[in-house]
Amino acid sequence: MTPLLLAVCVLSVTAPARAAEPALLKDIRVEARRVVLKLSRPAAFRSKAEAAPPKLMITLSDTDIDGDEKDISMSKGMARWVSSARSEENGVPATRVTVHLDSARDYSPVWSGNDLVLEFKGAPPAAEEPAPDPEAAPAPKAAPAAPTPPAPPKAAAAKRAFWVQLGSFPEEAAAKRLKLEFEHLLDPLEVRKAAVGGKTVHRVAMGPFPDRPSASAALDKAAKQGQKGIITRD
Repeated sequence: MTPLLLAVCVLSVTAPARAAEPALLKDIRVEARRVVLKLSRPAAFRSKAEAAPPKLMITLSDTDIDGDEKDISMSKGMARWVSSARSEENGVPATRVTVHLDSARDYSPVWSGNDLVLEFKGAPPAAEEPAPDPEAAPAPKAAPAAPTPPAPPKAAAAKRAFWVQLGSFPEEAAAKRLKLEFEHLLDPLEVRKAAVGGKTVHRVAMGPFPDRPSASAALDKAAKQGQKGIITRD
């Protein structure tokens, strides 16, 4: 009789070997509702949230920081201050990321490729007014505008002005023809209406002049252009 041999098989599971190089935390991007940890490859992590003060701590195992430790401060949004620091666990490098929040919030960590995305829940914080700068000197008040000086009164029309009348016509068209003939030679020249014996006449005259000598000089000028005239007064 052949003895029964019992074979006992022992299944052993060997843990995967640690990567030769740790993962690298290459950058941290802070947005309004989330914080993105950009790594060279996915890494194991654990998280811990605290309510007072409100913050979230992420420990990335077997991870180092690419470059200097980061310290990011924000004036608005859910994440107000994010820092990263090197650590070590059982002789293996680790990186701790601390996210200080505006208030206690629920969150969910999601991998997106090599990025660990920390998404925060709840309403966004109310808009904040910027704090006044105590060092800033108050802007000087603008000097009040100087009052506008009153416009000088218009000179009263010259009383009893002198004119040099070159012609008088019952029809306005005839007066305008004479004016057109001499207006480029004699100045000032205008057509004036007047009532004579209940009828309207149109006078072509130079003036007004403030005194008789000025009117006499204008009369001489008209004579040199071949046009006779007389001096009148209002």
